[in-house]
Amino acid sequence: MSLTADPLIVADLGGTWWRTAILTDSDELVEIRRERAVTRNSTRSHPSTLRALMVRFLLDRVHALRAICPEARQVGISIGAAVDARSNLVLASAPLWGDYTEPWNLLAELRSAEPDLEWTLLQDLTALALAARADTDAKAGWRCVSVVTVSSGIGARTIDLATGEFDWDSRGLQGEIGHLPVPTRTPPAVCDCGTIGHLAAYASGRALERDLAASAAALGVAPRTTWLSSLRAALDSENEAATAFLDAHTAPLAATLLAMAVIDPRVDHIYLSGGVVDTLDSHYSASISRGLDEGGGLYLASNHPQGRLDSMIDRLPGDDGTLPLRGAGLAARADRNERR
Repeated sequence: MSLTADPLIVADLGGTWWRTAILTDSDELVEIRRERAVTRNSTRSHPSTLRALMVRFLLDRVHALRAICPEARQVGISIGAAVDARSNLVLASAPLWGDYTEPWNLLAELRSAEPDLEWTLLQDLTALALAARADTDAKAGWRCVSVVTVSSGIGARTIDLATGEFDWDSRGLQGEIGHLPVPTRTPPAVCDCGTIGHLAAYASGRALERDLAASAAALGVAPRTTWLSSLRAALDSENEAATAFLDAHTAPLAATLLAMAVIDPRVDHIYLSGGVVDTLDSHYSASISRGLDEGGGLYLASNHPQGRLDSMIDRLPGDDGTLPLRGAGLAARADRNERR
């Protein structure tokens, strides 16, 4: 079956969901499939076993999608892990594998298993930024945008809108803000990476669900399908205790966003994305706004901090959870064009 003249197979392997699809030459995603991520938290399996299961999942899904669209020979993969952008080595992922930090050459394994296919691998935040650029590079005067995702983990990525390029540190990394230390909070919390006091330990989706499960009765939050949907229902009903709970958890991220707005003057906009942002919707944006206001605003703009920051930080438009798939497709196409 031919779905398109120039098809790509794309995958997004996050800490909560694994998604796969075919991206057509008109940028339409078809045959989308979503499955629960296989992680250390959900299985208690050793990371080496989890990595083998990830490879098996990818190969099985690629085979299934090529059975539908045999002409698809290019595969773009977005992964929720720290990836050295210079070597494409996968370095670590607290949401997927906890404190395990053995470097992994995932691309080599995939190329060995299917040498006739062309494989592209990039971090999910890089894929998200590429997809965001496709929709925002026409904004007058914008130089760079940052995307910040809040899901099972937290991270950021800044992209130059004119060139589509990224700056990397000496390890090929950028924007691992989820592992920044947070000033002393009580009680102390342990990040999935094993370290006490990281931003993700207080502000990620996993942190919200952990603390809500422990305090739901006191907050008057009724259990639903997920703890995040329970929190959303409480916020919709204007539960003041639930609002205070959310504000306490977004405060350290708001402080980080304020620092991002100050430190890199090229960043003209910051987009928020991820499962937590999507589920809590306007409640999350309002909570971040309150946190930014609490932080005192921007230097020499203290008379009007909210107008400046609220216009600079908002939700990523069109974010339905599939943007990393699109970004993986953009990267795969760029790789193919370089090889031609």
